[in-house]
Amino acid sequence: MSILKTFTIGKTGKRIVGITERPDNPGKYPVILMFHGFSGDHIVSGFKFPRVSRLLVEQGFATVRFDFRGSGDSEGNFEDMSILTELSDALEVFGYIKKKDFYNHKLGIIGYSMGGAVASLFAPKVQDTNAVCLWSPAIFNKEVFQSGLMIKKLSEQSFIDIGGLKISTVFAQDCEKTDAFENLLKYRKKLRIIHGSKDESVDFTKVKNFCIQNSISFHPIENADHKYLTVGYMNELFNQTVDFFCASMK
Repeated sequence: MSILKTFTIGKTGKRIVGITERPDNPGKYPVILMFHGFSGDHIVSGFKFPRVSRLLVEQGFATVRFDFRGSGDSEGNFEDMSILTELSDALEVFGYIKKKDFYNHKLGIIGYSMGGAVASLFAPKVQDTNAVCLWSPAIFNKEVFQSGLMIKKLSEQSFIDIGGLKISTVFAQDCEKTDAFENLLKYRKKLRIIHGSKDESVDFTKVKNFCIQNSISFHPIENADHKYLTVGYMNELFNQTVDFFCASMK
């Protein structure tokens, strides 16, 4: 059994909504903080975040998952979102975690897709971060989001429509001036990257070569797509993630 609680932080109109989950025994626990991807939420396709959360809690971790402002249940406008506003949101949620009596000041991070880029900016800034596990991370953010092309388009129109959501100049400009992979190299503690070899959104080969060149632990999931949409792919993703945190933080 676990204890699940929702939380809300921030001012009205800009509130962040999230969920904490922890073992039902009193005590202090390492916390795994989860960052979802572009236009995602704290559930993620295939319920990946709740499912991996349950597995982590069984191993004695607490978890925190939330929606970035403008996504999911959190307030704010999606068109005001960028990689840097999401970093700010993440730091605000960490401020909330630091005040919880169940937190033992050991922090782990899961970053999925664009959430992997945010994690790459977050981890070197936060001393409590002991371990980072990135899933299909958009660490080459300029290429993944084609920010240069976005900026050109936005000089001719007020927004870009992606799946019914507005992308504004702030997203493109913040993406263009940020290199997540360079920031990730500033992080010196435990790090693993997991990536499907058939990822259609984030270049598998480029991320794999980056890991090889920089001696970063890399686990490929053969034939998996960006969303890991089979039972086998997800089980491998979850098992690799939980094993990594158990080895790195327990």
